[in-house]
Amino acid sequence: GGVADEKIAESLNMSVRSLQRRLKEVGTTFRGILDVVRKDLAATYVLDPEIELAEVAFLLGFSEQSAFSRAFRRWTGISPSEARKSGKTVAV
Repeated sequence: GGVADEKIAESLNMSVRSLQRRLKEVGTTFRGILDVVRKDLAATYVLDPEIELAEVAFLLGFSEQSAFSRAFRRWTGISPSEARKSGKTVAV
């Protein structure tokens, strides 16, 4: 399922506001961390031919494959299918 700061705060036994405050203290946000994790996982998943690109989008919490494709292109400059065809690790 999707990832939300509420779920993470609950798993850490803290309020959402406390989580936000702590992240701000170290100069980041929940959204920023989520974006970095998604980028890193996308680079790995896209190169795995056994995982359909629609499944990659789902695993990363995107609502649709097209939303994932737009984000991937923004991160790397190429589409997920182009990255898969090249078989090369992409910088994200």
